[in-house]
Amino acid sequence: MKSRTTLLFLLFLLACPGCAMFAPQKDVSRFYTLGSHSIVAMPPDETDVNLVVINLLLDEIPSYADCPYITKKVAGNKLVFSEVDRWAEPFGDACIRVLQDELSEKMRRCAMIVSSMHTIGNTLVCDYRISIDFDDLIYNDEEKSVVLKCTWTFFDYAKRRQLCVYKYAASTPVDTDALENIIEGMRIALAALSSDIADRIHELNLLPTCHHSAGIATDGKN
Repeated sequence: MKSRTTLLFLLFLLACPGCAMFAPQKDVSRFYTLGSHSIVAMPPDETDVNLVVINLLLDEIPSYADCPYITKKVAGNKLVFSEVDRWAEPFGDACIRVLQDELSEKMRRCAMIVSSMHTIGNTLVCDYRISIDFDDLIYNDEEKSVVLKCTWTFFDYAKRRQLCVYKYAASTPVDTDALENIIEGMRIALAALSSDIADRIHELNLLPTCHHSAGIATDGKN
């Protein structure tokens, strides 16, 4: 009988307009973004018939990174998810934006970098595709660095074949474990990956105008 009375009382509180069992809690979440959100690449010359279009795709990202809460790895192989620090957009989208900006800057004289799952058969016809599969992208607190490991491929749409497959792994040191430094370390790690991708694509000698472009790195140096 007592439990029934308690249940009826709870139902009354829930049904009563303006009544609340709990005081409203202030949202203390802090939202962060990745990258500069600025114009980093000069627009290509639209009259250049040698300009190719490269589609940039992110195939996979670790589940621990593909979540709203910013994550880091600590001692004992533990993953710590922040209770208040969150990404302002899907993390995969942020990574693609940074990579697209960086690749557009490094390959601006010979290629247009686009990023769309629906590019083929829609408004653009692409010549090549860069696909990236992340195995690791996280701040390691023990090593004080951002660890980035991935596999990326370069695909020729016209020939319908994969031209190359590369494994990439790098560790980017972070001065302090302040969150802003960690996020900047992630951006730097993605920029380094884009440099590696651009260099290796140049080595394939598929983009003729790149050979005559000042400021394009072919040996890892700008």
